[in-house]
Amino acid sequence: PKLPPPGRRWSAAEIRLKSDADLQKLWAVLLRERNMLASVKLLHERRKTTMPHPERARMTRKSMAMIKVVLGERQRSAETAMRRGDLLTKRQRRR
Repeated sequence: PKLPPPGRRWSAAEIRLKSDADLQKLWAVLLRERNMLASVKLLHERRKTTMPHPERARMTRKSMAMIKVVLGERQRSAETAMRRGDLLTKRQRRR
């Protein structure tokens, strides 16, 4: 199959602007893309031809990794906020 020319990978700044629901949808799109590219790569290996735009697979993997980074940041931020909330609650109880 003929592949369109690749775009660019998602940056952390762009991903941070997305909601959790949007990130879930983006993850599904990237997962389908990754699987399709793996199938195309296997097809070209069997035919002993070169895959057009092999960098697409790397950009897809990097975008998926960036989503994981941003989700980790959000998780740590939420945990920190919860701990701070618990500390405030304990201080308020002492008064």
